[in-house]
Amino acid sequence: MRLMVEANFNGVFVGIESTNEDALRETRKTQNIRRTGTLTDKVRRVQDAGLEVWAGMILGFDNDTEDVFETQRRFVEGARISTVMAGMLSAGPKTPLYTRLAKEGRLDPSDQPSHGTNLLPLQMSRETLSRGYTGLMKDLYEPTAFFDRVDALWLNGPLMAEPGWRRFAATHPWARMCKHARSWFEACVLVARMMLLIGDRSLRKIYLRRVLGADQQDGPQ
Repeated sequence: MRLMVEANFNGVFVGIESTNEDALRETRKTQNIRRTGTLTDKVRRVQDAGLEVWAGMILGFDNDTEDVFETQRRFVEGARISTVMAGMLSAGPKTPLYTRLAKEGRLDPSDQPSHGTNLLPLQMSRETLSRGYTGLMKDLYEPTAFFDRVDALWLNGPLMAEPGWRRFAATHPWARMCKHARSWFEACVLVARMMLLIGDRSLRKIYLRRVLGADQQDGPQ
């Protein structure tokens, strides 16, 4: 990880999949449950090395119950993961999962399956899975929740933007001043475009307060 940071990598995508250890065993993703700390500890070690973590998460495993939505929400918040690519489990044709679910009568063969997934969950209905998934995504990307995670990671946490550039700029003051001037100009243009083009007044207010630092939170450390 140290070499990745030195090579100017600033983030990695990690297939975390689930916070449910039984679900991880079900999918044979046992590397995520090795006894080297909690999932949050593991994510934070990557962040502490200087890399942002973007997470892939899945909902609807056989071992998932209705508490999975709140469990994943708390995990993402505690691990300071800003970007989460979450989805409901679906079975692709010609996969072992597809074959097993077909034998169990838990597969919807429709080209446009109800509620966004072609499987019938074991411990909840498809309606519950779909509703829980959309609720989780709404909670994660509600502006205050999203920006709190970003602030906790970048403003109050271990990450530093462009460490390679910073090392270069330390010995090249003219280049540093030029880049800073350009960054300020781009930021001002971006803020102006947001204030002009975003129709939702309440969202404009949130963005502006964040830019001015009025809503920065200490966040989980």
